[in-house]
Amino acid sequence: MTYHFTLKGKIPSKKNLYKRASHGRMYIDEGTKAELDALLWQFKGQKRPLKPLTGAIGTTFNFIQKMRRGDLDNKITAILDLLQKAEIIKNDKDVCSIGAERNWGDEDKVEISVWKIGE
Repeated sequence: MTYHFTLKGKIPSKKNLYKRASHGRMYIDEGTKAELDALLWQFKGQKRPLKPLTGAIGTTFNFIQKMRRGDLDNKITAILDLLQKAEIIKNDKDVCSIGAERNWGDEDKVEISVWKIGE
């Protein structure tokens, strides 16, 4: 079975999530935490598997963005982490297939499909 999700809003790049504090410690600022929490709740509000998917997993991402900026690979990494945190997939290391495209539109959103390969 394939699960489809739509996340609306800005998708932060994983590479840019962390800030450096004094003494070299790394942290995520409150604004970025709020963005990630809002995205996580969007996942939780949509139909998802009863148990996290395990084994070989395939994914596709269709990014629709207002502005022409941001690395696609860093956004994908952030979403894979959210898929794991939302318990849609057991571990992002199980993802064996990734398809992605970026288009320009009048709102920021990403359409995501996730499935267990071989089913």
